Amino acid sequence: QREGAEMLRKIMVARASNLAMHGLLLPHSIQAFRKVEVSHSQVGSKVEELEKKLTKLRESEAKRKEALEQVRAGKEEIRGLKEDIRALEDRVKKLEMEKEA
Repeated sequence: QREGAEMLRKIMVARASNLAMHGLLLPHSIQAFRKVEVSHSQVGSKVEELEKKLTKLRESEAKRKEALEQVRAGKEEIRGLKEDIRALEDRVKKLEMEKEA
């Protein structure tokens, strides 16, 4: 889309230059065209700026998802360790009861 807009801009610049060379384009028309060209350039730079922000947001979202996944994995590991602790505590109680008996 951007390439098409850039190609159209180049065609318009060439056409305006050609008309101006042959005296068919009035000075105020040239000024108006240049204003449109500058505006188009500003829009292009704004689009690039917004694309950079979007890329940063996507990267931060990916990092956030990765961190969330690590938290989930950590919670799962904690659950497993708690189960291991309970099993060991039960085993200790059983051994203590056997020792007393």
